[in-house]
Amino acid sequence: MVKRFPTVLIVEDDPRFMKQIAWEICVTFKRQVQILRAMTYKDAVEIIKQGLAEISIIDFQLPDGHGEDLIIMIREQSHNHPIIVQTIIEDKDYQIKMHNKYGHLYYLTKKILFTEIANYLNRAKIDWDNCEGKRLAIPGQNISSLDVNEVCTVMKSPNGLYVELYDFKQEDYRTIEIKNMGLTQFMDLYNTEDLFVRCHNSYIINKRMIKEIYRSDNEILLLYKRSGDHEVRVPMTDRFKKGVLAKVKGLY
Repeated sequence: MVKRFPTVLIVEDDPRFMKQIAWEICVTFKRQVQILRAMTYKDAVEIIKQGLAEISIIDFQLPDGHGEDLIIMIREQSHNHPIIVQTIIEDKDYQIKMHNKYGHLYYLTKKILFTEIANYLNRAKIDWDNCEGKRLAIPGQNISSLDVNEVCTVMKSPNGLYVELYDFKQEDYRTIEIKNMGLTQFMDLYNTEDLFVRCHNSYIINKRMIKEIYRSDNEILLLYKRSGDHEVRVPMTDRFKKGVLAKVKGLY
């Protein structure tokens, strides 16, 4: 489910800088862009919590907070979200530290802000273009999108769906809840590339995660990538068995 254009968040307390940055964004994206503006740390937090932005330009020195805390919040939602940092700090060691710590981060000092911002915006746009086709847009949720490669299982819950994700960077698992959505709707929206397999009335699996099928007891063994000791057995009912075997043939 690919969006036609990205949403860019500008976090900047100086209205003159805000206006100029917004103009540069419109030119770079040929006006095929939605711009969100936050002039305070508090306003930025509210936008980030809603998962509305897909590219962010963040001023570190804000009157009511620090931009690095905003980056931490964004990284808790996505490791692929392109971020441009603007600051007066020109220390090279500090810049390297920030790159290593947060990834997908472009460091732009105020001194070169308006001579280089177009180049940095183009890089961020390329990053967004490269990852957008691999993401699922989640309407009306706290998280705006998911990386399809991270999805392990989708399980039916009383209020919607539980999605287990594998974070390849952190090498750890997390679960999010998608409210007011059923398994059938999930498959209709997001299985255009035939990545997911319905194996049970209550389960969907990412077929790339399948390690082996236990035909005797109708269970699928998932051995998640980059984690040799984490195995999960997911039930498979007769209703879906034939379809599952056809889709995963030759994958293990």
